[in-house]
Amino acid sequence: MRAYQKTLEVFATLSGYLSALLMAAICVAVSCGVFSRYILNDPWQWTEETARILFVWVVFVAASVAVRRGLHFRFTLLLDSIGPKPRGALEILSNVWVIFFSSIMLVRGASFAILNLKQLTPSLVIPWGWVYVSVPISGALMILYSLEHIRIATNTMWKEGRA
Repeated sequence: MRAYQKTLEVFATLSGYLSALLMAAICVAVSCGVFSRYILNDPWQWTEETARILFVWVVFVAASVAVRRGLHFRFTLLLDSIGPKPRGALEILSNVWVIFFSSIMLVRGASFAILNLKQLTPSLVIPWGWVYVSVPISGALMILYSLEHIRIATNTMWKEGRA
């Protein structure tokens, strides 16, 4: 179990660094676009498309990081106002919903990415499938992180029930 937790921690750390790196790349792409448009009066076509593609990746990678850290959609107001046993059950329920929607992201996102591997982006001329593969990767990470949250909530409920 410790190896599983260590693996998830490595995934989460790498995802966090990747998000930060992608945000920095967005800043560079947008700055290049502004420079080329307003200083050179000759806009570079690749800058806007690059920023958009990087933004898609940031959104999905950061969403998986949010699930890992427990910052995803949850019943926070309700969780704070109930006792420990119902809180654990509600925590499990919210993570089951995350798994359900993440499974859809994984399956449908993978098929959409595969479907678009032959279609190329206009400026960068890379396959759109490489842009869309961020969706199933994010879905898979969200599933793994939610399973870990369920395990933790179950262990907590079990310990509190025995004490």
